Amino acid sequence: MELHQIKSFVTVARTGNLTRAAEVLNTTPPSVSAHIRQLEEQSGLTLFTRTPKGMVLTEAGGALAEKAEAILDAAESFTRTAVGLQGKLTGNLRLGLNADPGFLRIEALVHLLFTRHPGLCLEAVPSSTPQILKKLASREMDLGFVFGRRDHVPGLSMTFLSTVDLDVAVPKSFEAEFKTAGWKGIAALPWIWPANPCPLLDRVSQTLSEKNLRLTHPVTANDDITKAAMIRRGIAATVLERSEARALEREGKVFIWTGHDGLTTQLFLACQTQREKQAELSALVQAVRELWQKDAGED
Repeated sequence: MELHQIKSFVTVARTGNLTRAAEVLNTTPPSVSAHIRQLEEQSGLTLFTRTPKGMVLTEAGGALAEKAEAILDAAESFTRTAVGLQGKLTGNLRLGLNADPGFLRIEALVHLLFTRHPGLCLEAVPSSTPQILKKLASREMDLGFVFGRRDHVPGLSMTFLSTVDLDVAVPKSFEAEFKTAGWKGIAALPWIWPANPCPLLDRVSQTLSEKNLRLTHPVTANDDITKAAMIRRGIAATVLERSEARALEREGKVFIWTGHDGLTTQLFLACQTQREKQAELSALVQAVRELWQKDAGED
């Protein structure tokens, strides 16, 4: 059995999908499938059941997956120790972004990492909090920014960064009628509402529930590109991180509705608990923490 076969096996087990596993491994689905087939032939076991929804571990596959994870962890530990003995950090890190890169201090982060650890390569991946949490669990991402109350998430280490102010952004065409409206009037507007959970909109849902109100005209948008297009075309209201909302206000696309007592959420940097002590991840967490602490001190 070869290490690349085991890596393919573990990645398919984590993602449940050949195509996604191939993307993580930077190879092709046929190559990953061939590795799985070779392992099955060598072990004499069926490792996965192929279903319309993806690849599901068999009982035997589940038993071997734990052993395979341990082999990969040992191989990674060997590599990290060897690199540590050289006195430098190297590698590629995938960082999930759940907001505008400017708000998340990504430019400053890249400069800081380049100065301290030029051997580390950072890949910033735009995503959403639910997807980042999912991809951290499958190791498709190494770290990620997430919104919401995340004090205790099984399997994940959370570094608190900041309390984030939110604004309700409403299309400019509704300003004359709704600028001074209360929650009842704002709830009657069309709202951009994704099918998947959204921590920012959860705050709106909570407030509406407390007031015995509900949205009557939700407009579904399942990705950030569609959501952004709807906002810019003045289709519906939504809630955004403050700097993003204010940027749209300056463009004349929206007005900021101020008829609430204040909406906030929390921002965390997340990574797998079992990986938080890896030197590369620890270095990135430290850099992010320093940037946010510095800005908080300047405020």
